[in-house]
Amino acid sequence: MALEVTSACAALLLGWIVFSNPASAYLYSNRYIGDQVLRVVPSSPAEIHYLQQLFQNITVDLWQPSSPNLIHEGKAVDVHVRRDRTARLKNLLRRAHIQHE
Repeated sequence: MALEVTSACAALLLGWIVFSNPASAYLYSNRYIGDQVLRVVPSSPAEIHYLQQLFQNITVDLWQPSSPNLIHEGKAVDVHVRRDRTARLKNLLRRAHIQHE
């Protein structure tokens, strides 16, 4: 009986150590440092077409809408961009005179 209690306590302690490890929390929290979420609201059919083509050709994470085909005039487009692609996307939007925040 005492051995079972000791084994159970050891298992609980090991589980607590594994799941409360600050190293894994540190690695996870740094995963998105420098990433940005940009909001674009297309104001014309030309902007819609440009965004649809752009988001099909570069790697971004569309949050809203879930697909480039669902982009509509006057509706917000939220896109998560990795830190190494943010400057490029902002530059492309500026060159196309598409407002973003």
